[in-house]
Amino acid sequence: MRYNPPPNWPAPPHGWRPGPGWQPDPDWGPPPPGWKFWVPHNSWDRAFSRAYAWSAAIGVPVCAWIVLRGGSGVFEAFGFALAPAGVATLARISPFRWPLFLYAPAVLFGGLLVAQYFIDQPAPVP
Repeated sequence: MRYNPPPNWPAPPHGWRPGPGWQPDPDWGPPPPGWKFWVPHNSWDRAFSRAYAWSAAIGVPVCAWIVLRGGSGVFEAFGFALAPAGVATLARISPFRWPLFLYAPAVLFGGLLVAQYFIDQPAPVP
């Protein structure tokens, strides 16, 4: 859980937690009705690092396999470079915290889906 200050209060330093008996400055005003001071910790950094780690772990072998089979691997590499941003965004906006094992299939599917989109595009005419 992380501390979530109301919008009318100043932002605390990163990682700050109120100590026992802490009281807000009365000049800050009351929090909005029903405000949640503690929310689940689901940071962008964690979601992006997990998505890109799985992208490297899955994307590099997939692209290598394609190159060894005679393909260029360019579109697949592009797919695995773009997919983690989408996967991390989905993980971040999800109402629940993604377990680590969920990133692998999401990155694999997203990377191949993005690659397929670019493979199906007509070649540019010079």
